[in-house]
Amino acid sequence: MPRRRVKHRRVPRQRSGQGSYPIPPRVWSDQVDIGADTPLWLAARAIMSVRRKEFFRCWLQLRKGFDPEPIHDLRVASRRFREGLDLLAPCYPAKSLDRVSRRVKGVTRLLGDVRNTDEAISYFSSLAGKLDGPAVDVLATLRDSLCQEREHEAERLRSALDSLSVKVLRPSFEKSLNNPLLFSLPQGGIDPFATIGSFARQALDERLRLVRELLPKARNEADCAAQHQLRIAIKHFRYRLELLSFLMGRGAAEAIANLKQYQDLTGWLHDRDVFADLVRRWGFPPDMEQHLLSVIAAERHGIFGQFRQLLTEYPLETLDEQPRRAL
Repeated sequence: MPRRRVKHRRVPRQRSGQGSYPIPPRVWSDQVDIGADTPLWLAARAIMSVRRKEFFRCWLQLRKGFDPEPIHDLRVASRRFREGLDLLAPCYPAKSLDRVSRRVKGVTRLLGDVRNTDEAISYFSSLAGKLDGPAVDVLATLRDSLCQEREHEAERLRSALDSLSVKVLRPSFEKSLNNPLLFSLPQGGIDPFATIGSFARQALDERLRLVRELLPKARNEADCAAQHQLRIAIKHFRYRLELLSFLMGRGAAEAIANLKQYQDLTGWLHDRDVFADLVRRWGFPPDMEQHLLSVIAAERHGIFGQFRQLLTEYPLETLDEQPRRAL
C-alpha cells in the first residue's frame, strides 16, 4: 500500500442511527500515517491514539448535558476503546494496560443504567402512541416512573464521572498507550516489529470464530440467550473490523454495514426480551399485562423474521471474505 502523509483531522463520523462508525482510509495520529507494512508497535500507538481521543472527546461532550445522545456516544466510544485495548493487548505491558482497561470498563458500566432507561422510555412512549383505551393511561404511568428513575440515575452518573478526573486520566492513558513493549519482551510474546498487516488476519479470525460458534443456536427463535450472546459477539467483531478497516479500504465497508444490521436486529430482539420482563415485574392487571406481552411478542417475531432474512441475504459465515481478500 503506497504511503502518503495525512494531516491531523477529526475522524469522519455519522450520527447515531445512520450507520455510526468511522471508516478511515488509513489510520492517523498527530504525526504518523500507517499502512499494512507499518511495524505493530507503531500501528498500536496510532490506532489507540484515535480511540483514546474519541473517548475523551465524547466524555467532555457529555459533561455539557446528560442527554440520551451524548450518553450513547460515550458508551459506544468506550466500547470501541475497549476493543482496541483487547486487540492490541499483546503490544503493551500487562500492568499498565490493565489500569487503562479497568477505568474504561468502569465508565461503560456507569453509563449502562441510564442508557437502558432511555431505551425503555423511548420504547414505551412509542408503544403508547400505537395503542388506545386503558393501555395508554397504564403506559403513561410506567413512562412517568421511568422518567423519575432516569433523573436519579443521571445524577448518580454525574457524581460518579465527576469523581473521575479527566485531567488526571487523559495524560495517564496517553503515557500508557504511547509506550508499547519494544524490549524485554515476555516469553512467547508478540514481535513488536512484525507488520500490522500480518497481525490483522488472526485478530479478525479470533472474533469471527465465536460468531460462527454461536450462530446455530441463535437460529432458534426461542433461544433468547443465544441471540443475546450472538449480539455481543457480532458487536466485538464489528468494532475489530472497524479498527483494522484502514488495511482493507472499501473492502471492509460493506461487511461493516451488514454487521451493523445484524447488531441492530439482535439488539432489538434483546430489547423486546428486556421490555417483556419489565412488563411482568411492573404489576399490571393480568389482562393488561397479557395484552402488552402479546404486542411485544408479535414485534419480536417480526424482528426475528428480518434477522432470518438477513442470514439468507448476507450470511454471517462469509461476511469476512471480502475484507480478508483485501488484506
